[in-house]
Amino acid sequence: MTTGGAVYQAMGPLPSGSVANMDANPYVPWMTDIASYRCPSDPGRGLPSLGRSNYAACMGDATHSCSRENDAYEDSNGNTNDKRSSYSRAAARGAFVYRKSTRFRDILDGLANTIMCGEIISDLGDNDIRSHIWSRGSRTASQWNTGGALRCRGAIDPERPQFWNPSATGVGSLFANAEEVRGNKWMCGIVLYTGFHTILGPNTELCIHGNQHEEAVVSTSSRHQGGAHVLMGDGAVKFVTDSIDAGNPNSAQVTVHNYLPPGSGSPFGLWGELGTRAAKEVLSGEF
Repeated sequence: MTTGGAVYQAMGPLPSGSVANMDANPYVPWMTDIASYRCPSDPGRGLPSLGRSNYAACMGDATHSCSRENDAYEDSNGNTNDKRSSYSRAAARGAFVYRKSTRFRDILDGLANTIMCGEIISDLGDNDIRSHIWSRGSRTASQWNTGGALRCRGAIDPERPQFWNPSATGVGSLFANAEEVRGNKWMCGIVLYTGFHTILGPNTELCIHGNQHEEAVVSTSSRHQGGAHVLMGDGAVKFVTDSIDAGNPNSAQVTVHNYLPPGSGSPFGLWGELGTRAAKEVLSGEF
């Protein structure tokens, strides 16, 4: 395929490439907003984003090895890695799994009880906790342990709780790169851009350890009042309120080693249960 004077493979260049990459070697499809990927309620347009998206894939209720481009099954040389594969099998509990195809037959909890996709806002450059991610530093096991999902909460501005406090100390820092934000690359499968987890409830903060390629606690979000829409496996679209039962946000996550053991029911209440495809939970409530 030839576009902008450059030749690419049919699916284009690296999807996580920067605006600067596109400026030097334009690939028009990656720079294009697709109407069916956008929610009319979201006002985000144009740079510093590439093509934006307001819809994301449900990755389940745990994050270990569930968001790095090459970490689900392979090592840095592209070789199959059994250790990493074991992490992914334990923690990748959602309808969508990195580097693996899933089918309706894999959704043993029932299509009507399993979230497939959800709504997300795109970033407006305003330090919104739902679209601009906060980093707690390097990738570390503490992110999956007790309290891991809440490690960025101390950086929220107490007087304006929808926004980060850039002056917060001792709790990490706001990502400085304006491109590393929610919903700004529809073509990229990194969870920050096009995925979410059912850990913290809708319209909660984004928290990461490491760079934009790493695991992150990211939820659904919307410009609608009080919640966000999700798409269930049976095709039903439902509005999930911010107040949905999300269990114990302080809980450790399900993964291998010294956390909640593989196969455990979701610790994140009804919200977490809806995000797993085959954990065999009995839903703990209505929504």
